[in-house]
Amino acid sequence: DLTPGVDYFFAVRVFDDAFYEVLSNTATAQAAFTGVWNGFGTYDDTDPAWTYNGTWVTKTTCLATNCTQHMSGYLATSAIFHFNGTGFILTFQKSFNYGRLDVYVDGLKVSTIYQSTPPYIYQFTWDSLAYLGPLAAGNHVVEFRLIGLRATIDEITITP
Repeated sequence: DLTPGVDYFFAVRVFDDAFYEVLSNTATAQAAFTGVWNGFGTYDDTDPAWTYNGTWVTKTTCLATNCTQHMSGYLATSAIFHFNGTGFILTFQKSFNYGRLDVYVDGLKVSTIYQSTPPYIYQFTWDSLAYLGPLAAGNHVVEFRLIGLRATIDEITITP
């Protein structure tokens, strides 16, 4: 679950019974993605192109696209999507007892999506173009990390 294209640094620390510590030289490596970079179009929350980390459930409600949305109420959960394009639009539900999603693009935190509001609002959208401007054309990875009570994901639209 490492983010492709991001530099990761590794070192080894050793000690013996005398508690003498030695730190090795630092090695650097970049994670590679070997899957499919999804092109422009709309991908429902149940599409196999999504990767869900942690505990997510598929919630059935016909107010959502294709009558489903993914919901999580657990910290340290995230949803990842690999794409080729210049932006994306996330569709989700807002509610009075929801939290927020931190948005990471290519391993860097770029924004936060607040999903808390009364009353329920289905098919609410967050457009990366409006908040970030166009991304450089090419391959990107977006990760949505849950912060707070709970959050939903309905679909993502990739823009060319």
